[in-house]
Amino acid sequence: MLLASVAPRGWNQQNMVVVAKLDQMYLDSFDAERQIFSPRQLDSISRDVQKTFNRVTPMNFLAAISVPNFSRAFQTTAQNQTLVNEANVACALERYRAAHGDFPEALDLLVPDFIQKLPVDLIGGQPLHYRRISSDNFLLYSVGWNETDDAGVSVRRENGYVDPNEGDWVWNPVQEKK
Repeated sequence: MLLASVAPRGWNQQNMVVVAKLDQMYLDSFDAERQIFSPRQLDSISRDVQKTFNRVTPMNFLAAISVPNFSRAFQTTAQNQTLVNEANVACALERYRAAHGDFPEALDLLVPDFIQKLPVDLIGGQPLHYRRISSDNFLLYSVGWNETDDAGVSVRRENGYVDPNEGDWVWNPVQEKK
């Protein structure tokens, strides 16, 4: 890029500082030890990033075009990992049902015979929500990006896809459109 080669070196370095600070803010929104995301913190960071780039200057021009949408990437990662965690628990639930003829009353009964450790909800770090509905049906869900327990109800967009911002992230691969 011509601008980067002719611009004063200090501008390039200032842009690197902006990128490093923003990257660190995003990294701080994920607690790797507890493996939980903070949607509120990520949303706040996104607003700060927008403010930072509302006025593009030589000191942030390169940063503005090089900083990816980490907030959306983190949300997608959290939602996909939640589905993986829910799938692991669902498999353990099915193994329990095969052994006992019924789903357990609580997820704790799966440990250690059917799953070594129960995953936590990546949003907030609490246990995944579970309810045995009948001998052949259960409800398993995460509170989702809105950090609110919507009683296992997911929200669908007009196109039929689950809205990742609203409602719970429910394990039900054949869930009907609402």
